[in-house]
Amino acid sequence: MYDYPHYKENDKQLLLEFMQKNPFVMLIGTDENGRVEVTQIPVLIEERENKLFLKGHIAKKSSHQKAFETNPDILAIFAGPHTYISGTLYTGNLEQASTWNYISVHARGSIRWMEEDELIQGFETPYIIL
Repeated sequence: MYDYPHYKENDKQLLLEFMQKNPFVMLIGTDENGRVEVTQIPVLIEERENKLFLKGHIAKKSSHQKAFETNPDILAIFAGPHTYISGTLYTGNLEQASTWNYISVHARGSIRWMEEDELIQGFETPYIIL
């Protein structure tokens, strides 16, 4: 992702609204050997004490769960609309390359596994803290 200021949004409310409208996230992390693990899950989003909490489900004993358990640092990517932009659409004498326009939010945090009694109580504690 390009890291230029004009591509970034700093309005936290707009970012939160985008995340709530696009809650099917890609979770990315690495295991103890540096192997990348990726899984996609739907999440519920809560805001408490100026922090975001994501709640979701990953199957126990999967390679994803094992990797995230050994390294709780994750990147959650919320992807939104995207489209092809042809260079022929630009006006003026400038020659422009075609590009792909998209919106996404990258959020970093730590994953915390819920205990069985917490699961039974109905998701009252956070799953991922951003």
